[in-house]
Amino acid sequence: MKLINYFRGIYLSQYILMAGLMTQIVPYLTHLGYDSIQRGWLLASYSFTTIFFQVYVGYLCDKKRRVKLFYVAVIISLAIFSSLFFFITKRIFFLHLILLALAGGLCNTSAAVVDNWVISNKNARSQFSGIKAVGSLGWGISSILLPLLVSGTHFALLAYIISGIALLLLFLSSRIKEDDVRNEIHSAEISKEDVIKLVRNNQYVAFTFVFFLIYLTIVANNTLIIDKILSFPTGYRFVGMKWAIQSFCEVPAYFLLNRFSRKVKNEMLIYLACLALFVQFGIYYFAATVEIIVVASFLQIFTVPLFSLGSRMMIHKVTPEKLLSTGQLLSISFYMGVASFISPLLSGFVSNLMHINAAIVTFIIFPVCAVIVLKTASLKHSRIEQGDGV
Repeated sequence: MKLINYFRGIYLSQYILMAGLMTQIVPYLTHLGYDSIQRGWLLASYSFTTIFFQVYVGYLCDKKRRVKLFYVAVIISLAIFSSLFFFITKRIFFLHLILLALAGGLCNTSAAVVDNWVISNKNARSQFSGIKAVGSLGWGISSILLPLLVSGTHFALLAYIISGIALLLLFLSSRIKEDDVRNEIHSAEISKEDVIKLVRNNQYVAFTFVFFLIYLTIVANNTLIIDKILSFPTGYRFVGMKWAIQSFCEVPAYFLLNRFSRKVKNEMLIYLACLALFVQFGIYYFAATVEIIVVASFLQIFTVPLFSLGSRMMIHKVTPEKLLSTGQLLSISFYMGVASFISPLLSGFVSNLMHINAAIVTFIIFPVCAVIVLKTASLKHSRIEQGDGV
């Protein structure tokens, strides 16, 4: 039970730290005077570092069987580069590009590594949804308090907050012995041939591509929709509210999933997440006031939690035990990293070429495509299994 409580404390602190960076990027860049195209490039910058960090760290976690060690290294680096990003309060594009690329990539990697840390332990894995709920609570708290502290101009304060939370994370991590988790990880050596075999697994590739399509829209919800909110005269007042609503909606969703997820197929969780994204972005398209956009944010209860749990478990199911970290982080690095690069650029390009609503329509299409691809892949796999059975 102590192990679970320490993980809950880590998730609470981790998501407060992550929100300190991720929820304030767009308001901060807007405050500095960057236009939508420049913000698109800045937001896309950490897609490349996300891919590199997640693949490299995932491989090292499996090879060295030291998840905690690399998690701590990622947190320290994240705190340093995030703090520097907010300390530079002058508009210096290339400096912000480099710092955000490093901070954003490490932020995404830290979230994936801590998920893998929990999944690596059998007892903690059974409480995964409940632990994630605590993280969402931390994100929600941070989303409410940080805008009040920053007040739209004092962004340098975030550097001190992020550094303080990073120290707390280091303390909590020190309370978990590496052996508490490492003994659950397969001890076999891994090779490049094992990784090549994994990426040639048709199910693994199909699932990763489906998650990529979905994540394009999830990223747009946190970038493009923020741009639409900021297009309203008093929209900046609602940015924190949107983040908070989304986070607090995830809390009951994760707790419910912790109880009922074993009764529902992982594929069904993905289908429901796609449906919710389709409806949510449909509302965003027709929204004539910022309040309607905020109300649509309540659909977060059906989007990210279902996607997060369903995607992790689907990849876990088709990944060999000795490649647990590599399989998870390699998949995440692709769908999260590539989507994080393409989504802001695509939304910025379409918004400038036509209108924000035209970009919203574009991102409505991706969840529909994801459903089609997943259904096709599932039917194909079922036919193969039936053929083997015969």
